[in-house]
Amino acid sequence: MELLGNIAWGLIAIVVLMGLAFLLSVDRKNINLKTVLGALAIQIAIGLLFLGWGVGEEVLAFMSNFVTGVLGAAEAGINFLFGEDLMAMNDGTTFAIHVLPVIVFFAALMGILFYIGFMPWLIKILGGFISKVLGTSKSESIAATANIFVGISESPLTVKPYLSRMTLSELFTVMTVGLGTVAGSVLGGLAAMGVPVDYLIVASFMAAPAGLVMAKIVVPETEVSETTDDIKIEKDQDTRNIVDAAAKGTTDGLRLALNVGAMVLAFVSLVQLIDVGLGVISPDLTVAAIFGFVFSPLAFLIGVPWDQAMLV
Repeated sequence: MELLGNIAWGLIAIVVLMGLAFLLSVDRKNINLKTVLGALAIQIAIGLLFLGWGVGEEVLAFMSNFVTGVLGAAEAGINFLFGEDLMAMNDGTTFAIHVLPVIVFFAALMGILFYIGFMPWLIKILGGFISKVLGTSKSESIAATANIFVGISESPLTVKPYLSRMTLSELFTVMTVGLGTVAGSVLGGLAAMGVPVDYLIVASFMAAPAGLVMAKIVVPETEVSETTDDIKIEKDQDTRNIVDAAAKGTTDGLRLALNVGAMVLAFVSLVQLIDVGLGVISPDLTVAAIFGFVFSPLAFLIGVPWDQAMLV
């Protein structure tokens, strides 16, 4: 009975969120139901595949173990850099030591996977499938799929030669999916913080079609796409070998890690400063309390218990 209740609540949440997107739509008459419902069906199918089917659960367990193994390799590098004595002195929650280095390592790994051609091959396969099923253009489908594995800065580069010819709807899709997903390097950082790896993997795959659903409702396609032909993911011609690919990935990861660390430091400090000012009005009035009050209905809608919605 509880399962049926959860399913019913999930369906209500989907309807409400899609309804909000419909209200924000710039052209409600041209919303393509095939694309929207197809993307929603893919999202549900991914959830059932990984969480409701024995074989899918085994595949998910394999992927989780692989990511955990990769994190173990990253830990070896972290121990070498900072020393095992320092690592043993804390409980694994030091953000700068345990999370940011993982981002650097994952970026290096992604650089290698792109260089050997594995990631372009996988992205083209998944992007081609999405394009064929949903009727979306090859360019936006591949860029959306790339966001499962890389960040919003890197995913448009997979279709860089076609960006100038993309329609407004296609560009909006690329940006929406990019902002709705996390890069593989950031996923590694989240896993290092203790977030269950299997949930992160499923969420990464489900977020891409979810972004497509929202994008194609808010800004539906009204133009004729010029990027429906086969897309070639261009290889970085400046990368000379696999070691160079790892080095460039490391450099990109370092830049990302420094940005993440700097942003966390700056905004945590700014929020604290604002809280000091708000404390003059009331000691219970904080930025977290304000945002918690505003967005708690959305958190409750997607399944967070009401007594925890403010915290989320």
